[in-house]
Amino acid sequence: AADHVEKGLDAVVLLGDNIYNIPDEGWEERYEQTITAPFKPLFEAQVPFYSVVGDHDFDNDNVLRKMLADPRLNM
Repeated sequence: AADHVEKGLDAVVLLGDNIYNIPDEGWEERYEQTITAPFKPLFEAQVPFYSVVGDHDFDNDNVLRKMLADPRLNM
């Protein structure tokens, strides 16, 4: 992600199915590993995200609510 920031990425589009096999316990860690950590340089550079929810994102209600409430994802 940091390389893309240096190259001047205009936006990121997430087309759904952002997190697979979400555990009932430890879902917050999975969110951190899958969404927050990899995209951190892009979030910090305020690269706009445009995201949609896929069917696998409905596997865990907590994750779904977190993704929908995360202003960085623009869902």
